[in-house]
Amino acid sequence: MSYSQRKITIGQREYWISTDPDYGKHLGERFEPNTAALLECLSSPDSRVLDIGANIGITGVLLAQLSPDGSVTAIEPVPAAYTLLSKNVANSGHKNIRTCNFALGKTDGEVVMQGNPSNLSGSFVSDIHSIDDGHHFREVVRQHALDAVFGSLGLERLDLIKIDVEGYELDVLEGAKSVLARYQPIVTLEMNYVALNLWRNMSVPEFRARLLDIFPCVYAVKEGGYIDFRDEKRSHEVLFNHLTKWEYMDIVAGFDVVALTNRLERLEYIRQKNETEYARSREPDEAVSRVAELQAIIDHLEEDLNCAREGRAARERESALAKERIHAIEGSHSWMVTAPLRGLMRSFRKR
Repeated sequence: MSYSQRKITIGQREYWISTDPDYGKHLGERFEPNTAALLECLSSPDSRVLDIGANIGITGVLLAQLSPDGSVTAIEPVPAAYTLLSKNVANSGHKNIRTCNFALGKTDGEVVMQGNPSNLSGSFVSDIHSIDDGHHFREVVRQHALDAVFGSLGLERLDLIKIDVEGYELDVLEGAKSVLARYQPIVTLEMNYVALNLWRNMSVPEFRARLLDIFPCVYAVKEGGYIDFRDEKRSHEVLFNHLTKWEYMDIVAGFDVVALTNRLERLEYIRQKNETEYARSREPDEAVSRVAELQAIIDHLEEDLNCAREGRAARERESALAKERIHAIEGSHSWMVTAPLRGLMRSFRKR
């Protein structure tokens, strides 16, 4: 598999990231600031987090940065993506990330995944729909229900789950009913009507209805704002704008309405804070700017001094040449022969 390396700002830090070709082209210099703000809003320094659908590990690295005293378990089923995930986790310097190479779903077993080998981020479970174009890969991977494997993950609690599995989110949640009931974590997941329709044969109203059956509180997030997805009037706004404008792709669900809304109330503040910090990080340091300014002045003065030295050297060369000419004339035969005549002329001038 071919991949490239590039430097990307994730949260407030820069990392060298190994990425598949097409996905890397779309990353930009900074990873999804709205996603970063949302995950910061939902996490704490000691959070225990599951990153389900970790892809090449950028979100996992961000979560490890946001929860330095906690832990991140990054789960990615596609072998090629998992290779890059492992590489990026190792290179990140974060010691609180564990990686797992399997899929999560309703049951234990195997599933077939398909995807673009140049953009692994869109890989999907193809049990309902498949692509037979000779380009998209087909890969049989191991699948577990979270309820079945949670005990092997070494987590004494679970605070946050992030799910991005191209329409397979409800299958993951169905296999995690016991974990959700016991730990009642905050869950943030993607709502993607293309993936839901194509890969799962499901409409977004059905997706919403099934989420409401699982969680007491569900919110649709857009940049720094959020809408109660249980509100029938507001939910129409969310669904319409999602279908026509690709808005409200982030869904946040949980079990404690007060605790969750208190976090979401801070979202816009966190987003603005991050933008300010990022802008400051791009500005040259004041001391560095002053040194550069002084260096420019010094360079200008040195240039003037060099010009003056060159001018003085030129004048000294001209003076030396003039002295040589005078000395040559004074030593010539003509000068000596005409000496009496010059003396007579000087005496006439004195009169």
